[in-house]
Amino acid sequence: MAVNIVAEVAVLTEIHAGKALNESLALFIGTSLFLVINAIVAFATLRRNPLIEWMYELSVQTFSENDVASAENNAHFGRWEVLVTTEELYKKEFGITLSEAARKLQIPARQLSNAINQCYGRSFSQYLNDKRVKEAQRLIQADPEMTMIDVMYAAGFNSKSNFNKEFQRVSGMPPSKYRLALLVD
Repeated sequence: MAVNIVAEVAVLTEIHAGKALNESLALFIGTSLFLVINAIVAFATLRRNPLIEWMYELSVQTFSENDVASAENNAHFGRWEVLVTTEELYKKEFGITLSEAARKLQIPARQLSNAINQCYGRSFSQYLNDKRVKEAQRLIQADPEMTMIDVMYAAGFNSKSNFNKEFQRVSGMPPSKYRLALLVD
């Protein structure tokens, strides 16, 4: 970097002195030094020179830190699943927010969000809606005569449009067709 700065200052000085770029000695020397330095670094890297070894150690350290973060996310997600299942949080009236869920687990909301995204592959709200749809399917199977509004509220949904949209997303069909398919079978 120092060579680059010195070369640029020298070239700028020559330009101010009225010299053309194709006649600049500083540009030629700076470019040559820059190429030589890059060639030496590339050669040292390929030969795993001890002066460059810190880069390899840094990459190994980064991977191990990622493994720790992944294990931590798995632990947080496991605790989250247990909490959701035991307390049926997806059925909570007006839902549960990410910050409320994180408070229950005593971790920052960002960590919970990251854990759900990494482990489940979907967002916090999609996770809850998936649970609600599975509950709605269970309710429909258990009592096909139950009204869809009752199923919707019992599963934890608060709006019919969201219930229909999420049910369609998860099961590939609207709730009424799901019930009809059960009755036909």
